[in-house]
Amino acid sequence: MTYLDMTIAAPELLLAAVGLFGVLIGAIIGDGVSSVSRAAAAASLAAAAVLSAMQIDDGVLTAFNGLYQTTPFIAFAKAVALGVGAGALFMAGGYLKREGLERYEYALLAVFSGLGIGVMLSSNNLMTLYMGVETLSLSSYVLAAFNRDSRRSAEAGLKYFVLGALASGLLLFGASLVYGYTGAADYAGIAEADMTVGLTFGLVLMLIGLAFKASAAPFHIWTPDVYEGAPTPVVAFFATAPKIAAVALFAHIMFNVFGAFEDAWKDIVAIVAALSMMIGALGALGQYNIKRLLAYSSIANVGFALMGVAAGEALGAPAVLVYMTIYVATTLGIFGGVLAMRRRDGMVEDV
Repeated sequence: MTYLDMTIAAPELLLAAVGLFGVLIGAIIGDGVSSVSRAAAAASLAAAAVLSAMQIDDGVLTAFNGLYQTTPFIAFAKAVALGVGAGALFMAGGYLKREGLERYEYALLAVFSGLGIGVMLSSNNLMTLYMGVETLSLSSYVLAAFNRDSRRSAEAGLKYFVLGALASGLLLFGASLVYGYTGAADYAGIAEADMTVGLTFGLVLMLIGLAFKASAAPFHIWTPDVYEGAPTPVVAFFATAPKIAAVALFAHIMFNVFGAFEDAWKDIVAIVAALSMMIGALGALGQYNIKRLLAYSSIANVGFALMGVAAGEALGAPAVLVYMTIYVATTLGIFGGVLAMRRRDGMVEDV
Protein backbone atom coordinates (compact mmCIF):
# COMPACT_ATOMS: atom_id res chain seq x y z
CA MET A 1 0.00 0.00 0.00
CA THR A 2 1.53 3.27 -1.13
CA TYR A 3 0.74 6.79 -0.01
CA LEU A 4 -0.98 7.38 -3.37
CA ASP A 5 -3.21 4.35 -2.79
CA MET A 6 -4.17 5.67 0.63
CA THR A 7 -4.94 9.11 -0.82
CA ILE A 8 -7.17 7.72 -3.57
CA ALA A 9 -9.01 5.36 -1.19
CA ALA A 10 -9.22 7.95 1.61
CA PRO A 11 -13.06 7.81 1.99
CA GLU A 12 -13.06 4.04 2.50
CA LEU A 13 -10.01 4.05 4.77
CA LEU A 14 -11.63 6.72 6.93
CA LEU A 15 -14.83 4.70 7.31
CA ALA A 16 -12.90 1.49 8.01
CA ALA A 17 -10.84 3.22 10.72
CA VAL A 18 -13.90 4.80 12.36
CA GLY A 19 -15.81 1.52 12.23
CA LEU A 20 -13.03 -0.57 13.76
CA PHE A 21 -12.28 2.03 16.43
CA GLY A 22 -16.00 2.22 17.22
CA VAL A 23 -16.20 -1.55 17.67
CA LEU A 24 -13.31 -1.41 20.14
CA ILE A 25 -14.76 1.49 22.15
CA GLY A 26 -18.26 0.01 22.10
CA ALA A 27 -17.01 -3.35 23.33
CA ILE A 28 -15.26 -1.65 26.26
CA ILE A 29 -17.84 0.96 27.28
CA GLY A 30 -21.09 -0.44 25.86
CA ASP A 31 -24.27 1.45 25.03
CA GLY A 32 -23.15 4.45 27.08
CA VAL A 33 -21.50 5.81 23.93
CA SER A 34 -24.52 5.25 21.66
CA SER A 35 -25.38 8.89 21.05
CA VAL A 36 -21.72 9.82 20.68
CA SER A 37 -21.09 6.96 18.27
CA ARG A 38 -24.09 7.99 16.15
CA ALA A 39 -22.83 11.58 15.92
CA ALA A 40 -19.30 10.38 15.11
CA ALA A 41 -20.62 7.96 12.50
CA ALA A 42 -22.71 10.66 10.82
CA ALA A 43 -19.71 12.99 10.83
CA SER A 44 -17.45 10.29 9.34
CA LEU A 45 -19.96 9.56 6.57
CA ALA A 46 -20.21 13.28 5.82
CA ALA A 47 -16.40 13.60 5.81
CA ALA A 48 -16.12 10.61 3.46
CA ALA A 49 -18.69 12.27 1.19
CA VAL A 50 -16.57 15.44 1.09
CA LEU A 51 -13.43 13.42 0.31
CA SER A 52 -15.29 11.70 -2.53
CA ALA A 53 -16.58 15.01 -3.87
CA MET A 54 -13.02 16.32 -3.98
CA GLN A 55 -12.14 13.52 -6.44
CA ILE A 56 -14.82 14.40 -8.99
CA ASP A 57 -12.50 16.68 -10.98
CA ASP A 58 -9.46 14.39 -10.71
CA GLY A 59 -10.37 12.14 -13.63
CA VAL A 60 -9.66 8.41 -13.51
CA LEU A 61 -7.62 7.34 -10.46
CA THR A 62 -6.41 3.76 -9.94
CA ALA A 63 -5.01 2.21 -6.76
CA PHE A 64 -4.01 -1.14 -5.25
CA ASN A 65 -2.57 -2.56 -8.47
CA GLY A 66 -5.77 -1.92 -10.41
CA LEU A 67 -8.22 -3.42 -7.89
CA TYR A 68 -9.63 0.01 -7.01
CA GLN A 69 -10.60 2.81 -9.37
CA THR A 70 -12.53 6.03 -9.11
CA THR A 71 -13.93 8.11 -11.96
CA PRO A 72 -15.96 11.35 -11.95
CA PHE A 73 -19.14 9.24 -12.29
CA ILE A 74 -18.21 7.01 -9.34
CA ALA A 75 -16.91 9.88 -7.19
CA PHE A 76 -20.16 11.81 -7.64
CA ALA A 77 -22.31 8.76 -6.85
CA LYS A 78 -20.24 8.02 -3.73
CA ALA A 79 -20.43 11.61 -2.53
CA VAL A 80 -24.22 11.67 -2.81
CA ALA A 81 -24.69 8.19 -1.31
CA LEU A 82 -22.50 8.85 1.71
CA GLY A 83 -23.95 12.33 2.17
CA VAL A 84 -27.58 11.15 2.30
CA GLY A 85 -26.45 8.24 4.47
CA ALA A 86 -25.12 10.74 6.99
CA GLY A 87 -28.44 12.60 6.83
CA ALA A 88 -30.44 9.41 7.42
CA LEU A 89 -28.25 8.52 10.40
CA PHE A 90 -28.62 12.02 11.84
CA MET A 91 -32.44 11.78 11.61
CA ALA A 92 -32.56 8.46 13.44
CA GLY A 93 -31.74 9.77 16.93
CA GLY A 94 -35.20 10.67 18.17
CA TYR A 95 -36.79 7.44 16.94
CA LEU A 96 -34.09 5.23 18.44
CA LYS A 97 -34.43 6.88 21.86
CA ARG A 98 -38.24 6.67 21.88
CA GLU A 99 -38.29 3.02 20.82
CA GLY A 100 -35.50 1.90 23.16
CA LEU A 101 -33.16 1.00 20.29
CA GLU A 102 -30.32 3.36 21.22
CA ARG A 103 -27.39 0.96 20.87
CA TYR A 104 -23.91 1.71 19.62
CA GLU A 105 -24.02 -1.06 17.00
CA TYR A 106 -26.57 0.87 14.94
CA ALA A 107 -24.14 3.63 14.01
CA LEU A 108 -21.34 1.17 13.34
CA LEU A 109 -23.50 -0.87 10.99
CA ALA A 110 -24.29 2.32 9.07
CA VAL A 111 -20.56 3.08 8.83
CA PHE A 112 -19.75 -0.41 7.54
CA SER A 113 -22.62 -0.08 5.06
CA GLY A 114 -20.99 3.12 3.85
CA LEU A 115 -17.68 1.27 3.57
CA GLY A 116 -19.36 -1.39 1.44
CA ILE A 117 -20.90 1.29 -0.76
CA GLY A 118 -17.51 2.87 -1.35
CA VAL A 119 -15.73 -0.41 -2.09
CA MET A 120 -18.33 -1.77 -4.50
CA LEU A 121 -18.61 1.50 -6.42
CA SER A 122 -14.84 1.90 -6.73
CA SER A 123 -14.22 -1.76 -7.55
CA ASN A 124 -12.25 -2.41 -10.72
CA ASN A 125 -12.19 -6.17 -10.32
CA LEU A 126 -14.82 -8.87 -9.81
CA MET A 127 -13.31 -9.86 -6.44
CA THR A 128 -13.34 -6.28 -5.15
CA LEU A 129 -16.90 -5.91 -6.42
CA TYR A 130 -18.12 -8.92 -4.47
CA MET A 131 -16.32 -7.83 -1.30
CA GLY A 132 -18.04 -4.44 -1.44
CA VAL A 133 -21.47 -5.89 -2.21
CA GLU A 134 -21.25 -8.35 0.68
CA THR A 135 -19.97 -5.74 3.14
CA LEU A 136 -23.03 -3.63 2.37
CA SER A 137 -25.41 -6.59 2.31
CA LEU A 138 -24.36 -8.17 5.62
CA SER A 139 -24.62 -4.82 7.41
CA SER A 140 -28.05 -4.25 5.85
CA TYR A 141 -29.40 -7.63 6.96
CA VAL A 142 -28.57 -6.84 10.59
CA LEU A 143 -30.00 -3.32 10.34
CA ALA A 144 -33.28 -4.67 8.94
CA ALA A 145 -33.67 -6.92 12.00
CA PHE A 146 -32.27 -4.39 14.45
CA ASN A 147 -35.45 -4.27 16.56
CA ARG A 148 -35.04 -7.75 18.00
CA ASP A 149 -38.26 -7.53 20.05
CA SER A 150 -40.39 -6.88 16.96
CA ARG A 151 -41.71 -9.85 15.01
CA ARG A 152 -42.06 -7.69 11.89
CA SER A 153 -38.47 -6.54 12.09
CA ALA A 154 -37.16 -10.08 12.59
CA GLU A 155 -39.25 -11.27 9.66
CA ALA A 156 -37.96 -8.42 7.49
CA GLY A 157 -34.36 -9.25 8.35
CA LEU A 158 -34.87 -12.96 7.64
CA LYS A 159 -36.56 -12.36 4.28
CA TYR A 160 -33.91 -9.88 3.28
CA PHE A 161 -31.15 -12.30 4.30
CA VAL A 162 -32.56 -15.34 2.47
CA LEU A 163 -33.42 -13.51 -0.76
CA GLY A 164 -30.25 -11.43 -0.56
CA ALA A 165 -28.15 -14.56 -0.20
CA LEU A 166 -29.83 -16.00 -3.31
CA ALA A 167 -29.12 -12.82 -5.28
CA SER A 168 -25.51 -12.74 -4.05
CA GLY A 169 -25.12 -16.34 -5.15
CA LEU A 170 -26.41 -15.52 -8.62
CA LEU A 171 -24.08 -12.52 -8.81
CA LEU A 172 -21.11 -14.63 -7.75
CA PHE A 173 -22.00 -17.47 -10.13
CA GLY A 174 -22.34 -14.96 -12.95
CA ALA A 175 -18.98 -13.42 -12.05
CA SER A 176 -17.35 -16.87 -12.05
CA LEU A 177 -18.75 -17.57 -15.53
CA VAL A 178 -17.51 -14.20 -16.77
CA TYR A 179 -14.05 -14.95 -15.37
CA GLY A 180 -14.07 -18.48 -16.76
CA TYR A 181 -14.98 -17.45 -20.29
CA THR A 182 -12.82 -14.32 -20.48
CA GLY A 183 -9.83 -15.36 -18.38
CA ALA A 184 -9.89 -11.96 -16.70
CA ALA A 185 -11.26 -10.68 -13.40
CA ASP A 186 -10.42 -7.02 -14.00
CA TYR A 187 -12.98 -4.86 -15.77
CA ALA A 188 -10.66 -3.82 -18.60
CA GLY A 189 -9.82 -7.43 -19.47
CA ILE A 190 -13.50 -8.41 -19.51
CA ALA A 191 -14.37 -5.45 -21.75
CA GLU A 192 -11.79 -6.57 -24.33
CA ALA A 193 -13.06 -10.17 -24.53
CA ASP A 194 -15.20 -11.64 -27.32
CA MET A 195 -18.84 -12.42 -26.67
CA THR A 196 -19.56 -16.14 -26.20
CA VAL A 197 -22.57 -18.12 -25.02
CA GLY A 198 -20.99 -18.72 -21.62
CA LEU A 199 -20.17 -15.04 -21.22
CA THR A 200 -23.77 -14.19 -22.10
CA PHE A 201 -25.02 -16.45 -19.30
CA GLY A 202 -22.58 -14.81 -16.89
CA LEU A 203 -23.70 -11.35 -17.96
CA VAL A 204 -27.38 -12.21 -17.42
CA LEU A 205 -26.74 -13.72 -13.97
CA MET A 206 -24.74 -10.67 -12.89
CA LEU A 207 -27.51 -8.43 -14.24
CA ILE A 208 -30.07 -10.34 -12.14
CA GLY A 209 -27.94 -9.99 -8.99
CA LEU A 210 -27.44 -6.27 -9.54
CA ALA A 211 -31.14 -5.76 -10.33
CA PHE A 212 -32.03 -7.41 -7.01
CA LYS A 213 -29.73 -5.05 -5.12
CA ALA A 214 -31.41 -2.10 -6.86
CA SER A 215 -34.90 -3.62 -6.20
CA ALA A 216 -35.82 -3.55 -9.89
CA ALA A 217 -38.77 -5.68 -11.06
CA PRO A 218 -39.20 -8.62 -11.33
CA PHE A 219 -36.52 -8.98 -8.61
CA HIS A 220 -38.29 -6.58 -6.26
CA ILE A 221 -40.27 -9.03 -4.16
CA TRP A 222 -38.28 -8.38 -0.98
CA THR A 223 -38.69 -4.61 -1.02
CA PRO A 224 -42.26 -4.02 0.32
CA ASP A 225 -41.89 -6.54 3.17
CA VAL A 226 -38.48 -5.24 4.25
CA TYR A 227 -39.59 -1.61 4.07
CA GLU A 228 -42.70 -2.37 6.15
CA GLY A 229 -41.01 -4.50 8.80
CA ALA A 230 -37.66 -2.77 9.33
CA PRO A 231 -37.43 0.22 11.73
CA THR A 232 -38.35 3.45 9.95
CA PRO A 233 -34.89 5.13 10.18
CA VAL A 234 -33.35 1.95 8.76
CA VAL A 235 -35.77 2.14 5.83
CA ALA A 236 -34.84 5.80 5.36
CA PHE A 237 -31.21 4.67 5.07
CA PHE A 238 -32.06 1.77 2.71
CA ALA A 239 -34.10 4.02 0.43
CA THR A 240 -31.32 6.57 -0.01
CA ALA A 241 -27.64 5.61 0.30
CA PRO A 242 -27.70 1.94 -0.87
CA LYS A 243 -30.33 2.80 -3.47
CA ILE A 244 -28.27 5.33 -5.43
CA ALA A 245 -25.18 3.15 -4.94
CA ALA A 246 -26.92 0.08 -6.39
CA VAL A 247 -28.27 1.96 -9.41
CA ALA A 248 -24.92 3.70 -10.04
CA LEU A 249 -23.12 0.34 -9.77
CA PHE A 250 -25.61 -1.22 -12.20
CA ALA A 251 -24.98 1.58 -14.69
CA HIS A 252 -21.20 1.46 -14.18
CA ILE A 253 -21.00 -2.31 -14.78
CA MET A 254 -23.21 -2.16 -17.86
CA PHE A 255 -21.42 0.82 -19.38
CA ASN A 256 -17.78 0.05 -18.57
CA VAL A 257 -17.56 -3.73 -18.21
CA PHE A 258 -20.15 -4.92 -20.71
CA GLY A 259 -20.32 -1.77 -22.83
CA ALA A 260 -18.89 -3.59 -25.86
CA PHE A 261 -21.77 -6.08 -25.61
CA GLU A 262 -24.52 -3.47 -25.43
CA ASP A 263 -26.67 -5.29 -27.98
CA ALA A 264 -26.79 -8.31 -25.64
CA TRP A 265 -28.21 -6.43 -22.61
CA LYS A 266 -29.83 -3.23 -23.85
CA ASP A 267 -33.26 -4.77 -24.52
CA ILE A 268 -33.16 -6.73 -21.24
CA VAL A 269 -32.53 -3.56 -19.24
CA ALA A 270 -35.31 -1.78 -21.15
CA ILE A 271 -37.75 -4.57 -20.23
CA VAL A 272 -36.65 -4.49 -16.58
CA ALA A 273 -37.15 -0.70 -16.56
CA ALA A 274 -40.65 -1.00 -18.05
CA LEU A 275 -41.65 -3.74 -15.61
CA SER A 276 -40.33 -1.72 -12.67
CA MET A 277 -42.31 1.36 -13.65
CA MET A 278 -45.50 -0.63 -14.23
CA ILE A 279 -45.31 -2.89 -11.15
CA GLY A 280 -44.20 -0.02 -8.92
CA ALA A 281 -47.06 2.23 -10.02
CA LEU A 282 -49.81 -0.39 -10.01
CA GLY A 283 -48.61 -2.09 -6.85
CA ALA A 284 -48.73 1.19 -4.95
CA LEU A 285 -52.44 1.72 -5.69
CA GLY A 286 -53.68 -0.79 -3.12
CA GLN A 287 -51.28 0.07 -0.28
CA TYR A 288 -52.47 1.39 3.08
CA ASN A 289 -49.11 1.29 4.82
CA ILE A 290 -46.97 4.36 4.11
CA LYS A 291 -43.70 2.43 4.10
CA ARG A 292 -45.04 -0.20 1.68
CA LEU A 293 -46.30 2.65 -0.51
CA LEU A 294 -42.81 4.18 -0.53
CA ALA A 295 -41.34 0.75 -1.31
CA TYR A 296 -43.38 0.54 -4.50
CA SER A 297 -42.42 4.14 -5.21
CA SER A 298 -38.75 3.14 -5.03
CA ILE A 299 -39.37 0.25 -7.45
CA ALA A 300 -41.03 2.59 -9.94
CA ASN A 301 -38.28 5.20 -9.61
CA VAL A 302 -35.59 2.60 -10.22
CA GLY A 303 -37.41 1.86 -13.46
CA PHE A 304 -37.16 5.51 -14.48
CA ALA A 305 -33.43 5.50 -13.67
CA LEU A 306 -32.83 2.30 -15.65
CA MET A 307 -34.25 4.02 -18.71
CA GLY A 308 -31.01 6.00 -18.66
CA VAL A 309 -28.99 2.78 -18.58
CA ALA A 310 -30.94 1.39 -21.54
CA ALA A 311 -30.25 4.62 -23.43
CA GLY A 312 -26.49 3.99 -23.39
CA GLU A 313 -23.53 5.66 -21.71
CA ALA A 314 -23.34 8.90 -23.72
CA LEU A 315 -26.89 10.02 -22.95
CA GLY A 316 -27.72 7.82 -19.99
CA ALA A 317 -24.83 8.23 -17.53
CA PRO A 318 -25.48 11.89 -16.57
CA ALA A 319 -29.25 11.31 -16.64
CA VAL A 320 -29.00 8.42 -14.17
CA LEU A 321 -26.94 10.46 -11.72
CA VAL A 322 -29.13 13.55 -11.93
CA TYR A 323 -32.34 11.57 -11.51
CA MET A 324 -31.10 9.44 -8.62
CA THR A 325 -29.61 12.45 -6.81
CA ILE A 326 -32.97 14.22 -6.90
CA TYR A 327 -34.75 11.01 -5.92
CA VAL A 328 -32.67 10.22 -2.83
CA ALA A 329 -32.72 13.85 -1.64
CA THR A 330 -36.52 14.01 -1.82
CA THR A 331 -36.91 10.51 -0.35
CA LEU A 332 -34.81 11.53 2.64
CA GLY A 333 -37.19 14.46 3.17
CA ILE A 334 -40.23 12.19 2.85
CA PHE A 335 -38.91 9.80 5.50
CA GLY A 336 -38.15 12.78 7.70
CA GLY A 337 -41.89 13.49 7.53
CA VAL A 338 -42.76 9.86 8.26
CA LEU A 339 -40.49 9.87 11.32
CA ALA A 340 -42.22 13.04 12.56
CA MET A 341 -45.71 11.53 12.37
CA ARG A 342 -46.49 10.12 15.80
CA ARG A 343 -49.41 9.69 18.19
CA ARG A 344 -49.44 8.82 21.88
CA ASP A 345 -49.65 5.10 21.11
CA GLY A 346 -46.77 5.06 18.63
CA MET A 347 -45.74 5.82 15.09
CA VAL A 348 -48.29 6.60 12.38
CA GLU A 349 -47.65 4.30 9.42
CA ASP A 350 -51.09 3.81 7.91
CA VAL A 351 -52.75 6.01 5.30
